[in-house]
Amino acid sequence: MDVPWDVILSSVGAVTATLLGVALGGLLSNRSQDRQWRRDRQAEACRQLLRACSDVMMALAKEQRRRGPRDPDEHLADTVDWHPWNEALTLINLVADRPVVDTTHRIDELLWRISLDIRHNRLPPEEWPERRRAMDGLWLDFLNAARPHIGAGGQPLLAVSGRLPSHDPAWNRPSQS
Repeated sequence: MDVPWDVILSSVGAVTATLLGVALGGLLSNRSQDRQWRRDRQAEACRQLLRACSDVMMALAKEQRRRGPRDPDEHLADTVDWHPWNEALTLINLVADRPVVDTTHRIDELLWRISLDIRHNRLPPEEWPERRRAMDGLWLDFLNAARPHIGAGGQPLLAVSGRLPSHDPAWNRPSQS
């Protein structure tokens, strides 16, 4: 009895190709899911950081407006809730890519400087707009660093918002009563 080698070889080839295709498809699918998971985690970490920093900046602005002598035992931790910021910072450190982490650390450093200057009454009211601009600049850096890593394509952003500059006359118009 002659062995039909051509049938056996073509069958073995078909089975091998099918198995390789399934294995390769599973590998590619797993890599794609892993990338999507990382992108989702980074996007969530960025959202959490944006929320937390916004809350801290509003609390610091409120403290800045409350100028005057402070009790030496009073800490900004009593009036600024730093827990969400610290959690968001830790999450960024865990899941974000290096450019996002580095920019976040620069934001953290600026927050430290602002809070210490407020705490020690070293931030005159006329300097607040400059600090705000510095924070907006870091936010722009953060957003532009984060966008490629969370799947946002396109050109880098040119501004954080459409907020008028502090020297715009609209800020000084008297109210119409």
